[in-house]
Amino acid sequence: MGVKVILVENASRFARDVVVQESGLRMLRGCGVSVIPVDAPDDFQDDPNNPTQTLIRQILGAVAQFDKQSTVVKLRGARKRRRPVSGKRTLKGEGQKCEGVTTSLCWLLMRSCGHVS
Repeated sequence: MGVKVILVENASRFARDVVVQESGLRMLRGCGVSVIPVDAPDDFQDDPNNPTQTLIRQILGAVAQFDKQSTVVKLRGARKRRRPVSGKRTLKGEGQKCEGVTTSLCWLLMRSCGHVS
């Protein structure tokens, strides 16, 4: 039994790093799990006769990665500007990370492949 399909809102909700996205997809496919982005169900299909799908998936992953990095830079600058004004230091998040994937998704990935019981 177990997980056979993972639905994600869009490609950026699966991963915000192209390497993590592609590695995660390969790992899940190897475990017999399909990932389907709800906004574009065909984008994560693996069809060797249609390299355009692979290109689109990787471009969407690269855009998500760029968006994440842009947001991080913008927020870091805002925190640095705010610190001298407020005198407060910002706290770094203590949540676990799994190479660019949220903790809950990381756990789900590991569980679906039998790495976590």
